[in-house]
Amino acid sequence: MAQTPDAAGLGRIAADGVTLAIWRRPAPPDIDTELARCTPALAQPLRCELATAALARDAAETLATRLAAHGLPAETCPRWLADMAALAQHYAALVTQHLGAAAITLRLEALADVACPRFHVDQTRLRLLCAYRDPGTHWLPPAAVDRAALAAGAPNERIADPARVQALAPGWVGLFKGERWPGNADRGQVHRSPPAAEGAPPRLLFCLDT
Repeated sequence: MAQTPDAAGLGRIAADGVTLAIWRRPAPPDIDTELARCTPALAQPLRCELATAALARDAAETLATRLAAHGLPAETCPRWLADMAALAQHYAALVTQHLGAAAITLRLEALADVACPRFHVDQTRLRLLCAYRDPGTHWLPPAAVDRAALAAGAPNERIADPARVQALAPGWVGLFKGERWPGNADRGQVHRSPPAAEGAPPRLLFCLDT
């Protein structure tokens, strides 16, 4: 796992042996009102495929178009849109540099329930995750994973010691190598969706996949 204090350090994900890069940044300021305003529209998740070149060229315009089509015009969430666009632009640059002009799948959703409670690896090459509202994604250090139990479909308590589970904080950015990253078969970063707190507002998750 590689930690970084800035976006530039996310490029360390490309190094051999690194399966997770975390940008430990403060939660984006002054967007709480926008998140509250936008949450109802995301009860139906926004999922779409984007061209890497379009994100690299003008991520803000590309995302604004998709959000508006989903009932979230740019003027309702200018700060949130700007933050997501900046993340998308960094991600597109990394994908272009290391994977070529691959298609990128965007997912933006408000999650009241637990989407993926079991520890798993992604059948992707590279995934970006950022929870704008707590809780953040849970992940395991490689040494804490029983890969045989994982492959056998065993329950979480056999895959890992609960005391060794790590979590991303709200606003942090995680880049997760999946099974399909070149040379990463059987080494995908293990993670899961966090438990949902009873009575808490929905978790707001921004995800980019290739």
